[in-house]
Amino acid sequence: MLLAALALLYFIATGTLSGAEATAIATVLLVLLTGGYATVTYMMVQETRKAREQEIQPVLDFQARELASTIVNSGNGPARNLDITLTLEPAGDSHTVQRQSLPAGGAVAIPTEPYSSLGARDYQGLQLQATDMAWEDIDEDDPDFWENFDEPYQRLTLEGTCEDVWGNTHHINEEYQVYDLTEGTAGAVEPSMGEAESLELIAVELSRLRAAINGFTNDDR
Repeated sequence: MLLAALALLYFIATGTLSGAEATAIATVLLVLLTGGYATVTYMMVQETRKAREQEIQPVLDFQARELASTIVNSGNGPARNLDITLTLEPAGDSHTVQRQSLPAGGAVAIPTEPYSSLGARDYQGLQLQATDMAWEDIDEDDPDFWENFDEPYQRLTLEGTCEDVWGNTHHINEEYQVYDLTEGTAGAVEPSMGEAESLELIAVELSRLRAAINGFTNDDR
């Protein structure tokens, strides 16, 4: 554009172009320049909108807990119209979670076993319970049993959809190893009771113990 404008000025100065011709060419150049600026501005607006959409996208994740496992929105924006299905594979046990809205940082508790307490379960115990077997019914020291044991729960899948605040649909497809959610997270699972409540419960139990000891000592006297 700059070269074209300089060329136009040159031709006008040398008398190559008449005033009417120069005006017509200048008008065409102005239209092209305006169109170019409009295109660049539109592209910048679209990129800015995409960046804002990325910043407020919901991110859904399953978190194993001791008594109330949850689906957590760890993204920066709310998730709307949740329709999520949890499936333990290859057994195929499923549980559906539907919710109208889940804010950023919010969580939906899973009330259905075994999902609700995956974090507190022993891996092998979970597999035995899924097959309706109890520890007393097997020989734990029998290597053939464990070698041929077909574990019904190997993977946990999180599948479904939700929408962001812009109305865009997001497809969720996450997979977790059951071992990592149970035995693999031993000692790392957040307790279902908060620290303050735990200390209060300990204090109550200590008071009861003290009262029992005092009562026993007084009876001996």
